Amino acid sequence: MRQKIIILAISAVLFGSTQSAAAIDNVTLEKKEFSIQYPSNWKVNDYWNKFQNEVTLQADLRSGSGMSIKYQKSITPISTINHELIQFLIANEKENCRVNKGGPCWNFEFTNAKTTTFDGSQAIFLQFEATLKDKNIIVKKILLPDGDDNWLITIKVTKDKEELLEEIEKTLETFSRNIENSNQVNLSSIESSKIPKWVKDTMKWYVEGQISEDEMITVLEFLIGQNVIKISNFQ
Repeated sequence: MRQKIIILAISAVLFGSTQSAAAIDNVTLEKKEFSIQYPSNWKVNDYWNKFQNEVTLQADLRSGSGMSIKYQKSITPISTINHELIQFLIANEKENCRVNKGGPCWNFEFTNAKTTTFDGSQAIFLQFEATLKDKNIIVKKILLPDGDDNWLITIKVTKDKEELLEEIEKTLETFSRNIENSNQVNLSSIESSKIPKWVKDTMKWYVEGQISEDEMITVLEFLIGQNVIKISNFQ
């Protein structure tokens, strides 16, 4: 009986070791505009050229931890990445948390904001933590200007799945744009407007008293600096 128990224990250890050592193959997601390699056990939601030119890669379904890759219209071409632009993006993220429609968002804290190099080009890196509904989350974002538009890559993990960050970041390292086609993404399915939605929302929040006059001035200064609003138009 004792020998049987020992044999069963050894078998269990060996079986467990075999399972943990089993390699997970990588799969390549290849579009005309970009490619990325990801673990085959991740779930992919591919909306590219269907609704909003976005792909989400989920490393953990239950927590929603993973990343999204989105190509989007810029309010105006970002010709210069500077301190003012970074401060504007920080303020925008804080406001998004405050008025979040997906549920309560609090304990918002920025932990990093800087310029960086991503896929061979200058980009903005943002990192913050917050409590969304009942989950503590870590969010990392990369805003990569690309011609008249930009790429927005978002990594989000819950604190209880923080160990997934390393795997997700290694996956992101395989991201590569096809430079010849990245400025030719089909955005025809996205409703265009002379006034971007986020600008309309900001104006609405100011009228409703949800943001201060100083915050509104910061937005206007950014729009003027990016030539979205030209002072001469009001003379």
